Amino acid sequence: MTAIELINIHLGYPNGNQVFAGAELTVAKGEILGVLGASGAGKSTLLRLIAGLQHPHAGTVKIAGEIADDEGRYHMPPHRRDCTMVFQDAQLFPHRSVAGNVAYGLEAARVPAAQRRRRVAEVLEMVDIAELADRAITELSGGQAQRVALARCLVIRPSVILFDEPLSALDRGLRQRLAVDIRELLKRTGTSAIYVTHDPAEATTVADRIAVVEHGQIQDLGPVPELDVSKLSESVASLLGGLGEVSGVVTAVSDDSTTIEIVDRLVVLPGRQGVVGDTVTVNLSR
Repeated sequence: MTAIELINIHLGYPNGNQVFAGAELTVAKGEILGVLGASGAGKSTLLRLIAGLQHPHAGTVKIAGEIADDEGRYHMPPHRRDCTMVFQDAQLFPHRSVAGNVAYGLEAARVPAAQRRRRVAEVLEMVDIAELADRAITELSGGQAQRVALARCLVIRPSVILFDEPLSALDRGLRQRLAVDIRELLKRTGTSAIYVTHDPAEATTVADRIAVVEHGQIQDLGPVPELDVSKLSESVASLLGGLGEVSGVVTAVSDDSTTIEIVDRLVVLPGRQGVVGDTVTVNLSR
């Protein structure tokens, strides 16, 4: 089944700025699509269209096989769409604890209390912050807050999670570690995702496939292992300065080589690169 399908999407503003002009996009079930683009190209607008926070002027949006927008004649409200969103600033409720934030969607869906507690505990364990369940939001670090935001999405078991530059406010090392964790969690749960970022290394770490928003279109660049900058336009290639860079965790080190685990594969590189447990960025360009 297709997780996301956009057909002939048009969106413009009264000032004449055309954001999308016949844009098309398909994301398969269980696939993670990384989306890059210049500032103002429409990356965040793409997510808002899918989430139902903005209406296309024309075109069709399908989520998990169900029509969410249809040529301006029908608009499914955001709360009924089988998707959820992680923002740059996490957007947590300051008056609720960590567990209270994660439970919010289950409460809205009227899931019984015992089941809520069980599912919240499971997902907090999954994102590695079980010990923070009773912590106040104001006491969290930036990385912890984003783990809570991810847990709040995962606990309602959506078909699709939309990520809008979720790690951009964090330092480089923490971004690398969380990018690896996000991909692993999405793959473990089988959740489809669209991951918008300005960082090519982050995109290639998290995503199965990369697309670029440019000139009102969504250009599919193909699977991460097959990306080839030499075949792209100069403007698109300039966005991909870190193409082929991925983050992984060092699992073994010898005098001659370093083994790095990148979620679903092991890469052995010559020489010593850090120590076991380090998160490192490597370039896998062919």
